[in-house]
Amino acid sequence: MSEEKRDDSSMIDAIKAGITVRNFFYADGYFGHKKSCCNPKMLPYIYGTTNNGTHVIDLHKTVALFKRALGFIESVAARKGRILFVGSKPQAVETVEHESKRCGQYHVTRRWLGGTLTNWSTISSNIKILASNERKLERVKKNLEYMTKKEYFCLIRKQQKLELDLAGIRNMGGMPDLLFVVDINKEYIAVNEAASLGIPVVALVDTNTDPDLIKYPIPCNDDSIKVIKYCCENVANAVLAGIEKDLSSRAIQQSKKKRANISNKTEGDHDDQNVSSDSAK
Repeated sequence: MSEEKRDDSSMIDAIKAGITVRNFFYADGYFGHKKSCCNPKMLPYIYGTTNNGTHVIDLHKTVALFKRALGFIESVAARKGRILFVGSKPQAVETVEHESKRCGQYHVTRRWLGGTLTNWSTISSNIKILASNERKLERVKKNLEYMTKKEYFCLIRKQQKLELDLAGIRNMGGMPDLLFVVDINKEYIAVNEAASLGIPVVALVDTNTDPDLIKYPIPCNDDSIKVIKYCCENVANAVLAGIEKDLSSRAIQQSKKKRANISNKTEGDHDDQNVSSDSAK
């Protein structure tokens, strides 16, 4: 059992060990915005300024906060929590979608629909409509249902729109337990909805953002494709480490139950043998 625990912890420890100042530096994670665009609440995360007035982010703090966030993400995944990746800016779309799928989680990459969290019942009904339309189109293709050409193409347009908006969350099955957000200024509606419902948020925060609503801020350059890719990859790895931890703990519990059943059975067999020997006497 101690070996299993060691293996589980070593996975997330190995991921954290790969989070270094050097990696963030070569990904251009230290670049902030101009001093004129700075949010005063981000000053604790700023190391200094360049000659042209651009803020430089303190990457030592970035590394420490990112490791803390990864530990929390792993714990959420280990208890079978749903994690929603949010990033609709052009630099993030492809990476966010790929990494969320790689770790079996969910994403919003087109645009955040107002009320996705606060009005989940409406979103759920739209997901049901999406599934119903798919079945209807399939029946039309197999000539099991008749539909005019106008009705058919109208339904296809509606289906494509719903697919674009809901494809990343259609299988979520309920509210997320955690949001991972790439740009909180662009995704401010998502951040506000999560804050109102008490859903924790892990997010990349640049020098022009307000980190107050973010439980686990990661100060870095949220416009760099390399930074976004680096952070998303490690978040997905932390999710996979949490899932692996959950699976190994369940395997340990099952093995314990099997051992308990075997021991109970052997004890029962011994008791039966003793009873039979007594009766024979």
